[in-house]
Amino acid sequence: DKIAQHAQDGGHGWEMQLDDPTKIGIKKKIDDVLNDPETQTKTRKRDGSKIYIAPDATVIIHNPAAEDKGTIYPSNDPLRDWQNFK
Repeated sequence: DKIAQHAQDGGHGWEMQLDDPTKIGIKKKIDDVLNDPETQTKTRKRDGSKIYIAPDATVIIHNPAAEDKGTIYPSNDPLRDWQNFK
């Protein structure tokens, strides 16, 4: 909910590239990505943040320590995002 609300408040801008950039659309997309058994996930050791990469190249970064809790965006290069998430 925090990620979707942050997007509606202006977010990082990336969220506006989603098919449905409304709060409800973003929440649905987050649910779809998290519930897809083919979504890949990795946890960053230094802060516990997680990256989720869906088969359609949608990326969710969840950072529980951040006020906005993270972001969601359609990636042009999900492999690069995966490799840079350290």
